[in-house]
Amino acid sequence: MTVNKNYVLRCVGNQYVAVPVGKEYKQIKRYIKLNDSAHFIWQSLADGKSEAETILGMVEKYQIAQDKAAGAYHKAVEKMIELDIL
Repeated sequence: MTVNKNYVLRCVGNQYVAVPVGKEYKQIKRYIKLNDSAHFIWQSLADGKSEAETILGMVEKYQIAQDKAAGAYHKAVEKMIELDIL
């Protein structure tokens, strides 16, 4: 799974947002706020990490159980796919 190249990640203040560029900007003209875990997932996917690597990274970063990290990962990925940013 890869990040849609028609979006870039930007930090505005202390909030990360996915911003459309190019033709996407002309059609959408909105940005998508990412919470901390969604930002982590975006960055992991952009770095080419697998689902398993990303989930293990979430376990380490957030000190949570693997099943909770996997649930959060799948929920965030489903939403990002729905928004066409993945």
